[in-house]
Amino acid sequence: MSAASTGTDVDAEGPRVRYVKKDHVAYVTLDRPAVLNAMDLRTHEELAAVWDDVEADDAVRVAVLTGAGDRAFSVGQDLKERSRLNAAGAPPTTFGSRGQPGWPRLTERFALTKPVVARVNGYALGGGFELALACDVIVAAEHAEFGLPEVRLGLVPGAGGAFRLARQIPLKAAMGHLLTGRRMTAARALEFGLVNEVAPADGLDERVAAWTDDLVRAAPLAVRAIKEAVLRSVDMPLEQAFATRYVWEERRMHSRDAVEGPRASRRSASRAGRRGDPPAVVQDPAVRSPPDVPVGSAPLRGRRGTRPRTARKKAAVQPENCTVGRSRVHFLTPCSDVSASLS
Repeated sequence: MSAASTGTDVDAEGPRVRYVKKDHVAYVTLDRPAVLNAMDLRTHEELAAVWDDVEADDAVRVAVLTGAGDRAFSVGQDLKERSRLNAAGAPPTTFGSRGQPGWPRLTERFALTKPVVARVNGYALGGGFELALACDVIVAAEHAEFGLPEVRLGLVPGAGGAFRLARQIPLKAAMGHLLTGRRMTAARALEFGLVNEVAPADGLDERVAAWTDDLVRAAPLAVRAIKEAVLRSVDMPLEQAFATRYVWEERRMHSRDAVEGPRASRRSASRAGRRGDPPAVVQDPAVRSPPDVPVGSAPLRGRRGTRPRTARKKAAVQPENCTVGRSRVHFLTPCSDVSASLS
């Protein structure tokens, strides 16, 4: 079922969402474990305030969304509340949440440019699965289960499940789950590429931390530019995708990061070379080396017996905020500074 069948009075007075920010990571926890983190209207109102803050706070680089307890991420809409609303004459729900409390919800926050990692520990059903589908990275426990059981209840997956699932796994597989309400194991979701990683329950937090560490190390403007470009262009023809203007890419282009990152990488590579450490670089695909001889790793013999010459290679493009030798490049440009410089 897509929501808890128990009453909602057990936690009527407490907050529905816990929100903590630490080390550039925002931790967002659906906090109704007694009802398997089912979401009522108040939950959506609290989540809306959280997502507003995540996007506005430049110190936040990534958000982690999860559910309290070890039984469920979220089982979706609180059906008991929905029944009361129906009895009171509330209009029926359909696709989208416009005009309802908490709009735009995460499933419709198409302009949210900071990455969101779903930490799925247990059931992700109905609206809970739809929340996970709206995240950028999903890390699931081995016992996690995913499903959209709305069809069995005379409902539709109106928070985007019908649209996102068919875009994120093969169409026939998506239709099979959508039209029957069948559940999907974490292992099966991994096979589809629907989740990024599956971990034992006792190692779930460690694997989530590995993802957030990597995301925090990345250049924040580049992360936002890439996410915006990918999500806006995913349904575009390639020619249109290349021709489209992306707001966050405009900001990244004119930021200090775009200049300082490659410069700092070259300085670090130079220092590593003087120490004798091989610099960690990303090889330019256009640079070819002889078979079994990595570029720059050994001298090449010149033509017709001339003395050996050191292999020369084209400057390789460095990943932003990468490690070169033993040094790390850090990007700290506040997005507000960049925005102000473009205004």
